[in-house]
Amino acid sequence: MEHRWSPRKSTDRNAVIFIDGVPVAPGQLRNISQDGAFVLTRDSSYRRGMCLELEFILPSNRGFTWHRLPAVIMHSGNDGIGLMFRRFDDQAFQDIHAYLYGDLKHSAA
Repeated sequence: MEHRWSPRKSTDRNAVIFIDGVPVAPGQLRNISQDGAFVLTRDSSYRRGMCLELEFILPSNRGFTWHRLPAVIMHSGNDGIGLMFRRFDDQAFQDIHAYLYGDLKHSAA
């Protein structure tokens, strides 16, 4: 059963996984929603319930915006990890919303 409160948007953006503030692995952001993301990673040691931070850049009305959001792993497998964002600031919420719903004033994607 889906529990998302916004649509997912497919993407192909670089990401970095942080644990305890330390960058531990590169990843590839495959989709994003207002409440989480799916990240391809070569590391299969991630387990459900682990807390981490996901760093990524999105196009926005201000050019490109950098975000590092705390998240929890909801599922993991050989292909990557499904994350639920734990919290984020208003700017991250607005930037992800603009990316999802296409309300960017320019085409930077």
